[in-house]
Amino acid sequence: MSGKSRNKLKYLLTALAAVTVAVGAGVWSMTSSETRNATAGKLSGYTLDFSKEYGKVSQEGQLIKTLESQSANDSVTYSALRLFGREMLQNGDQIKAFEYLRNCLSILKRNPDPSIYGKRYEASVYLLLGATSDEVGLRALCHEYYFSGLKLAEEYGPEHLCGDFLNNISVSLMHSGKYEEAMEYNRRALEIAKRSKSDYLLHLLYINMADLQSERGDNDSALEYALKAVPHVDEERNPMDYYSTQAVIGQLYLKKGDSRMANVYLGNANAHLRELNFKPWEFETSLSLVDNFNLMGMPDSARHYLAIAEGVADATQYPDHRIRLLKSKSEMARSSGDFSGALRWQTRMNEIKDSVYKAENALYMDYAHDIYDIERQNERRDFSFFGLKPDTILTIIAILILALVAAIVWVIVSQQRKVKATRDRADAVAKYAELQKKQLDDEIANKFQIEVNLQQHERKLTAFTLERISSNEQVEDISTAVKQILLDVPARDKRMQSRLKELIVKLHALKSDSQWEEFQYYFERVHPSFYRRLDNAHPGLTPKERRLCALLSLDLSTKDIAHITFREIRSVESSRNRLRKKLGLETDASLSEYVISLTHSGA
Repeated sequence: MSGKSRNKLKYLLTALAAVTVAVGAGVWSMTSSETRNATAGKLSGYTLDFSKEYGKVSQEGQLIKTLESQSANDSVTYSALRLFGREMLQNGDQIKAFEYLRNCLSILKRNPDPSIYGKRYEASVYLLLGATSDEVGLRALCHEYYFSGLKLAEEYGPEHLCGDFLNNISVSLMHSGKYEEAMEYNRRALEIAKRSKSDYLLHLLYINMADLQSERGDNDSALEYALKAVPHVDEERNPMDYYSTQAVIGQLYLKKGDSRMANVYLGNANAHLRELNFKPWEFETSLSLVDNFNLMGMPDSARHYLAIAEGVADATQYPDHRIRLLKSKSEMARSSGDFSGALRWQTRMNEIKDSVYKAENALYMDYAHDIYDIERQNERRDFSFFGLKPDTILTIIAILILALVAAIVWVIVSQQRKVKATRDRADAVAKYAELQKKQLDDEIANKFQIEVNLQQHERKLTAFTLERISSNEQVEDISTAVKQILLDVPARDKRMQSRLKELIVKLHALKSDSQWEEFQYYFERVHPSFYRRLDNAHPGLTPKERRLCALLSLDLSTKDIAHITFREIRSVESSRNRLRKKLGLETDASLSEYVISLTHSGA
């Protein structure tokens, strides 16, 4: 197939796709509003049924009123659904939360809601599912949830929701030991949090950065980040977050070996978290207090808090809690010399780890099965297009045929116009390029000739100025001689004295004080920046020494310089020797070559 044929086929397919999309959009617009309302209704019905069995949400009464209300709009409904899932996580019921959220996601996939409220809620479901998967140790699933939700958040907002995803991804990477990647995601989330001025997100990010630095072994930096998080959480409005932050600070003091400060923060946090019934952090602070009291040599207090931690683990049935509790028991038994007990607790811990791994694989298979069901449902919904009435189908086919005919005509005409326009444009570009090249060559040649003429002219001016300087020095010498004669004339010979004074005045009129300035001007036109380089290399030279350097840079001999300045050769040689010492040159180094090197340096 030729290139032109391929282009025509490409245009035809593009036109056909455009028409098909337009028709599909029309069909979708007839049913989209019903789909959106049905989705919110199905999610509300499922949540109401689930809440009756669950019955642990603190705002359940208000939640039921919201979901049962027929006047509640989509925004209010989805906010209530989001709150329901979040409170299950806060209660420590990760397994139930995972079951609930997975079913909500299945409803959303089978009944898509294209509205911004529906998409944002779907993103929040992915966020909570990812967090639940990560917390219960199913990290093989959490990244898939996080990145699926992040894509929705980036498209539908709000911006701080993207920050939530980036923060959770950072935490998950930290759990996997990928600290550098975790820091990069945390940095991106921190930029979003500062732009959106979200105190809640800033608090989370600083706490997670503290965990990350602690994992890397930098407990001092970790403590700084944890203390930064405190101003961004309100004790009255968010007591759980406030006291969990206090717990983090206590744990960091424990890692630093400061048992007294650790005990203050952890004890205060544990007491308040138990009142709030915040199981995850009640467990964390209890285990940390166990470690701290063991460090302080207070085994009775350590066993007391170990019993509290065990009660929380029994209540939550959270596998990670059981694993960490058994690890703590094993360490306490080993430290007390009960090695058989330590081995027994270690064995039970390994059994739970194996069961978690098997559960992860089973849930992953369930998730794949859900995806298969969702895809089948999507296929059935796509094929429902062909369930239209025959008259409607014929109308659509006729529209498509007319569109194809119009597309073929448009392709042929546009191709002919494009070929002609391309040929004309190529000819014009070639002519213009040839003209530009000729003008550029002429300009280069003219500029080169001007530069050559200018340099020749400036060299002639430099030589002419040197001749004037020599003449000026000669006049100065003659004037000095006449002055000496005037001193030798007897005082009574007034006539001779008068004539000699007139002669001195005439010689002085011939002398000019500006030749050296003219020489310096023309010299620098030929040798740009010579004096600047000389002064940078050897600051503090006198005007006469600078003039001597300029004459040496012209490769003039001592005799030539004596002739120009109308001085004795020995005087010039003395000046050269003084200059050599001032420049710090060795005895065997060539003064002229050194000065000439300054003339051409940087050229």
